[in-house]
Amino acid sequence: RGSIPGVSYDGSTYTVTVVVRADKGKLDGTVTYVKNSSAATNAPDPIKAAFTNTYEANDEEVTPVAFKNYVDESGSTSLQDKQFQFTLVPANVNENNDPLAEDLVNSTPKPSIPTATNNVNGRITFGTIKFGISNKDKDYYYLMSEVRGSDSNIEYSQDTYLVKYTVKDNPTSAELEATPTYYKKDSDGNWQKVDDEREVIFTNTYKAKSVDDVTLGVHKQLDGRAWQNGDDFTFT
Repeated sequence: RGSIPGVSYDGSTYTVTVVVRADKGKLDGTVTYVKNSSAATNAPDPIKAAFTNTYEANDEEVTPVAFKNYVDESGSTSLQDKQFQFTLVPANVNENNDPLAEDLVNSTPKPSIPTATNNVNGRITFGTIKFGISNKDKDYYYLMSEVRGSDSNIEYSQDTYLVKYTVKDNPTSAELEATPTYYKKDSDGNWQKVDDEREVIFTNTYKAKSVDDVTLGVHKQLDGRAWQNGDDFTFT
């Protein structure tokens, strides 16, 4: 039994018996194979003694992340925990906007938590995505975007990101490796590559609405005597 990563070894044992007989001046041999103490076959076929090894890489789990940038120039508000929501869903196009095959889209592994929220530091963490041996040597695509909220004082990010996972087998470690590549949609609808997950940023801006001009009304009361002609008071 060896120690190659990812390889399961065959524990079978064979007892091989060779019977040699002389027949008319010629030797004739018959081979009998007994596997794990149970007769396998009497046929003189060495293929009957077979050892099967199986290689299988371990699954890979990835956890997609993004970041929230919250801007309030007035300084009156700050980012709150779980304030904004974001979605991660299988995409139907690649980084060239070429349509993906329907079966590939339908077989794309889904995150365990497809809707995530930010923490107070702006980090957005989605659920894990699990890639198995059936996903090897394939590319999988996901769309990441923010769910538009209802606060009229906030300008919500309209950015959309495309996340590509390239799944490969590393036979040295017997581990599947899912390598991410990130793209951001530009104003023309094309995907522009970004360096890494730290540049997957959704920026929301808080802008309190200005108040329209209003007219204030006041009432002046004079105590101690009656109003007289010429009484005049100024207020600022």
